[in-house]
Amino acid sequence: MATRILNPPPRVAAVAEARGFGRSIWINVKSSSPYTQAWDYLYEEGVVSTAGWRGPLLRIRAVQGWSEVRLLRHELRIWVVYDRDHGSVITYHSDRFVATSANGRSVKFTVGQTPERTLASDYFRFGVRSDTEPVNMAAAQVVSAVQRKVAEAQLPMLTKELDAGRSADFGALSATRDDIRCGGDGSAGTMSPRSSSPGRGPATTR
Repeated sequence: MATRILNPPPRVAAVAEARGFGRSIWINVKSSSPYTQAWDYLYEEGVVSTAGWRGPLLRIRAVQGWSEVRLLRHELRIWVVYDRDHGSVITYHSDRFVATSANGRSVKFTVGQTPERTLASDYFRFGVRSDTEPVNMAAAQVVSAVQRKVAEAQLPMLTKELDAGRSADFGALSATRDDIRCGGDGSAGTMSPRSSSPGRGPATTR
């Protein structure tokens, strides 16, 4: 389902305001049905996920601030279709996230982009789709904002663990002052940050 930039319903807006989430930046519209607003509402400082229908039948399913995220999974999906009407190739982009907090609760949401032409020749023949370009730009900005907010919240905590001589974990990565491990037990690979210092050549894995 394509995503759109809309105004959140009053119940969602009230929850976001109470949590200090700031302004609305994206809404993940899961259904085109006029009878539901059970979507995911992204804000500058967090996300409000809903279920049910709309109005009094709309209920809050999960509320999560970006600063509370301990694991962020990001999957970029790109698929290509042939536009028979114009004889051109169209690409579709979809950024899918799963944000998990310290208590283990997860919120899934998608920042989708509307279709855009792929081949350079298509741009010259048919032009840029001006009706979708602003939405695509907004989607890219939202993806960057989510990643940046989560990273800004994680960095002080991870740095504190490293300064104390402990390992800092984030998702599949585990870092110490000497190593960065991927795969929990390091079986998937270990990289030494020291090997990438000036004059020592590129980083190595073992």
